[in-house]
Amino acid sequence: MVSSTEERGEFALGWKVLFASVLGVACGASPLPFNVIGFTVEPLIAEFGWTRTQILMPVTIFGIIASLLAPFSALWRINMAYGKWRSIRYLPSGSPLRWLR
Repeated sequence: MVSSTEERGEFALGWKVLFASVLGVACGASPLPFNVIGFTVEPLIAEFGWTRTQILMPVTIFGIIASLLAPFSALWRINMAYGKWRSIRYLPSGSPLRWLR
């Protein structure tokens, strides 16, 4: 006999989690500047006389800083969950230190 959970597909079992994840990513603080800036560039140019570079440069700086700080944020979270020495080996991604036990 097949149980009821085995009869249902993966999507049928996890659609609520998938929907919440999509909604969170779509409305989160990180993607909003990238998704909305295209609609606001022309009105900002017309209103303030700024150049396209002046409007888009902060979004570029935000992306660069966020990508540089992401490994340290992950290290901090691993450190909080598992302790100092386990988290240190995950910092240099792809490093031989990662495989130390």
